[in-house]
Amino acid sequence: MIRTYRHSGAFTNAGKREKLFAVSRQYRTYFNTCIKSVRRTLFSGATLPKYLPRMATTLLSERYKQTCGGQARATFLSWLSNVQNRFRDTVAHSSLDDRAKHRLLTLNKTSLWFSKDVTLRNITISQDDLKLARQIFKQVRGRSPAMKNPSMLLDRKVAKLEPSTDSTFDGWIRISTLEKGHPVCLPIKGYNYCREKIGELQQSVQVIVDLKAQTVDYGIIKDVAPTKTAQTGEHKVVGLDLGIVELINTSTGNKYGLTLYPLLKKYDRIIQRQIKGRMCAGLMTNSPWIAELHAKVAQLIKNEVGRALNKLIEQEAPSVLVIENLTNLSRDTRKDPRLSKTMRRLLSRCGISQVRERILQKCEEHGIDLVQVNPAYTSQECQQCHHVEAKNRKRKAFRCLRCGKKTDADYNGSVNVLNRRSVPQINIYTPYRAVKGILAAIAALSSRHHASDREAVPFGAPNKHRMVELLL
Repeated sequence: MIRTYRHSGAFTNAGKREKLFAVSRQYRTYFNTCIKSVRRTLFSGATLPKYLPRMATTLLSERYKQTCGGQARATFLSWLSNVQNRFRDTVAHSSLDDRAKHRLLTLNKTSLWFSKDVTLRNITISQDDLKLARQIFKQVRGRSPAMKNPSMLLDRKVAKLEPSTDSTFDGWIRISTLEKGHPVCLPIKGYNYCREKIGELQQSVQVIVDLKAQTVDYGIIKDVAPTKTAQTGEHKVVGLDLGIVELINTSTGNKYGLTLYPLLKKYDRIIQRQIKGRMCAGLMTNSPWIAELHAKVAQLIKNEVGRALNKLIEQEAPSVLVIENLTNLSRDTRKDPRLSKTMRRLLSRCGISQVRERILQKCEEHGIDLVQVNPAYTSQECQQCHHVEAKNRKRKAFRCLRCGKKTDADYNGSVNVLNRRSVPQINIYTPYRAVKGILAAIAALSSRHHASDREAVPFGAPNKHRMVELLL
């Protein structure tokens, strides 16, 4: 696993920082020029080149051009891969017939959205298909990648890690500058967490420059081996329900990340007080102090999510984690009236995405399988009789209007997330209305099968396959 460990650039003197700032300005301009070039190539319908052409309008050396062009191409391909995933999800959730979906998904897989004429073996692609594919692409593409605060990923052509000859620093980064033959050596002061991570040190380094704040940091890259979680000998599957007030609720009845919401409210009050004071003074609502608070909140969310997941893995020792598809979490956050508009926007922009990223990272680190399920009606479905109704849930309390089951609403949701894994008819692309129909059929079968005591058997019980067989 490739991991980057950030190191402070506070030990770099002002003269070396100025040389790095000069490089980063040229690097940012060249990076964005490369992105525009490859984007024009894509929209013209041509095949993306393996290597980007080197532009002459820059002070960067040829080695820097190669490095920057490679980073720009990799960034663009990563963005394009995300667009393909969103395109696939949009087509899968649409009401198009299966043949039309197959043609569109084939165009998406081959990246031929903007080709003027497409000829594929055994598949006839019409101009209407191409037009629809372009419309969907433009709908899901989002913002094209751009470099505002330069984060330069430098390989051995322009940067090299060197060991330290004394105990003052752990090492040095030797980086080329705009002046040929005059590199600078940047000191690196390590910390215990990075030192304790056993792995192979990579030769590439990351230079994180903030031109507005006039700061620079460095990222040391390691190839770290996964840490296997201590297993109890059993195949333990745990369902997770994610939220804001209580970050993680598990199907085992435990809660993690309860300190995040009070901290968010605290910083929300501080930020709003600062904004109100600046507005009363006739100043702009943006300032370096407020930007620093926003960055602190984003880092706080990242730390709290990681701490909660570490505690969950330590106590539960799961072999499989089941989570709902997280697209609805950010949507619910934007509507949460308990936080200010500014904090909701901050969470949506830089906070909630950390939940998904950290879960994926922790599962990879500890060798845990991750399963995503369709989130439709997991908060409204009764875990006992599978009856779905919006009035079943009132804030934190859940009471089924059909069987009378009373429980914590978030715990009920985590159990439903776990149970959803055992329903083969529902995948992450199943439309909401279809999910509701399937759940209604399961509830009817459950009621018929347990008519004597009105108690449905959850899918997690030993005879869960009986319920699936009845539905089939």
